[in-house]
Amino acid sequence: SLVSLTADVSGTLAVSHGGTGATTLLGAGLATVTNVSLTNQGADITATNLATVAGLYKVSYSLQDTTSDVTAGIATLTIGYTDGAGATTNTATQALTGVGRSQGSVYLQLASGNLTYATTHTGIFGAAKYALYITTERVN
Repeated sequence: SLVSLTADVSGTLAVSHGGTGATTLLGAGLATVTNVSLTNQGADITATNLATVAGLYKVSYSLQDTTSDVTAGIATLTIGYTDGAGATTNTATQALTGVGRSQGSVYLQLASGNLTYATTHTGIFGAAKYALYITTERVN
């Protein structure tokens, strides 16, 4: 059957629509979508939460070299989480020496702690810039 969720502009899912009235869907343990859209990045990004509630998630990402520099290094996206087997990471890399992209999707189980993303790089950035797009969907 088709389920329709309606949230008001504050992000609160009303009880009348099946919600808990919590101010964040993420904290309420309900179906969630978290979007990251970062452009013109020229520095590392420290670990940032995508989700804090245990469950099964689909994480889709696109790490793009939008301005290259032939002297630049490699950008790495790290998705970190703890599943039933322990703490782990999934990574994707993109050379910053030529415009291009690394993209994909991964299903993962968050058993405890936080689901996070971070970026690091090897070498230098020089004039290189990257964009990062992530969509995180809770699927159960």
